[in-house]
Amino acid sequence: MRAHRKQQGENIWATRRRTLWFVFLTAATAFGYWALFSPWLKEVIRGRVLLIYALTQILGGFWMIYNCVRTEQRPFRFILISLIPYSFVWYYFEKVRPPRHRPLTVRPPLQTGETSVDLGNRTVISLSVRTLVWAFFLAACTSFGIWEVVGPWSPHGVALVLVILFFMAQPLGACWMVYRSSRVESRPGPFFLLAFVPYAFVWYYIERTRLNRGGRASPTATSA
Repeated sequence: MRAHRKQQGENIWATRRRTLWFVFLTAATAFGYWALFSPWLKEVIRGRVLLIYALTQILGGFWMIYNCVRTEQRPFRFILISLIPYSFVWYYFEKVRPPRHRPLTVRPPLQTGETSVDLGNRTVISLSVRTLVWAFFLAACTSFGIWEVVGPWSPHGVALVLVILFFMAQPLGACWMVYRSSRVESRPGPFFLLAFVPYAFVWYYIERTRLNRGGRASPTATSA
């Protein structure tokens, strides 16, 4: 009797989750169309909103495609779903991060230098909230750079100094990232390309170079 009630409760919760995700995706899509065609938004505000909206969707969609190709046995349907605005949020919480009502799969700890573990016939990529945070950080830096170049804002005084520092730090950090990855990475090519993403060198420093809290260097990174 208890098992039946538990199963019934899980079915109700699953139905509610699907309904909430449907409402979220519908709202995200409707917001995009509203920002694009709304007569109440000024052109300057419309451009900024659509820029942030589109860049977040594009980066999240590419991440979703990349992850589902590597982890899903039938990735084609997820590739189609990635075209729905902000469906990568659903994919992260429902496919990458196990919901609480599902039994969690115990994953063996990764050894130094490993990026994935084999569970049966499928490979589970080690992902975390850090990946999503870094994606939003890089998207925000890219959005600000594009907005500053094409937007109507003209900074003055302290704001102008900060903008100059923002654009000077990127090429210097990218050169450092290319130099270090060429010395310590076994396959530096992807890091060379990643260096062109604004402020990707911050990610590279924290995730690949800086010592972890335990006192060990991050995987595949050695002291220069």
